[in-house]
Amino acid sequence: MDPSSGPEAGERSLSLRSAPSTRTAGTHRLLVDPTPGVEVPDIYAVGGVSMAARLRGKWDEISSPVGTKELSDVAVGFSAKRVAKLYLVASGEVFVSGDSGITWVKFASW
Repeated sequence: MDPSSGPEAGERSLSLRSAPSTRTAGTHRLLVDPTPGVEVPDIYAVGGVSMAARLRGKWDEISSPVGTKELSDVAVGFSAKRVAKLYLVASGEVFVSGDSGITWVKFASW
């Protein structure tokens, strides 16, 4: 482990208890903004049926695209402007959001 990161460097722990939905209790992935110099990084918590995000220090639920019932996978592209691009596989379709999960567009289906 790099000694400049992790508990040795004074990192704080994260509790999902303040996340907005009990549906994130099954969280199976955390996606953390790696941008250097950001004191409170943005974090996406991905569960089987929903997502929550801590954006600029505040937790919010991220609405899934209409009609989706199960989230299979998510990828996030973080930017220096702190507006993330999300790619979501849900209910056999791929969706993309260019505004940190506020709106979704169907990208592909199979």
